[in-house]
Amino acid sequence: MRIERGLEASLETDEDRRLLTSAFSGRWLSALQLRADAMSYSWHQWVLGYDNDTQQGIFKRWFGGIEAWRIGAFFIAAVGAVLLLYFVGLTWKGKITYSYPEQRVYATLLKKLARKGYAPEPGETPSAFTQRVGRENKQSAAALQRINLMYTRIAYEGDKRLLAKLRDEVRRLKLN
Repeated sequence: MRIERGLEASLETDEDRRLLTSAFSGRWLSALQLRADAMSYSWHQWVLGYDNDTQQGIFKRWFGGIEAWRIGAFFIAAVGAVLLLYFVGLTWKGKITYSYPEQRVYATLLKKLARKGYAPEPGETPSAFTQRVGRENKQSAAALQRINLMYTRIAYEGDKRLLAKLRDEVRRLKLN
């Protein structure tokens, strides 16, 4: 009988009727219910209703048809794009960044020495490396000792005033 008469007719007291028309059961609850229904409809349409016809329609819109060569070309292009992004990421990641400016200057020195065949041994400190190169290249020993001293003072004592002088010293370094 309640179902046939409706909710309002089945309420017995005024208090029950006030509860029905209160702010809790007002417009915002109705709007919330409508949004939930819309989300449910979208879910049913796009997820549960995703059938073979829908899939073919998407392929036709995106690729112009559902021929095997079109789908194959798409997947080859997609794999190619993923690989390209991967290799670009590797290249980008491989770029060396320096936390301190003296490290960049020291890297410049290492490149300059590498062109002449000098490379630091694994675990060799900058001081030991420049001393070894100085022993092998007597004409550059004094300049390498100055570079090492300035680098050490900048890196370990924080004397940033020597940075420009260190750059000049590395730039002027001549090796035979």
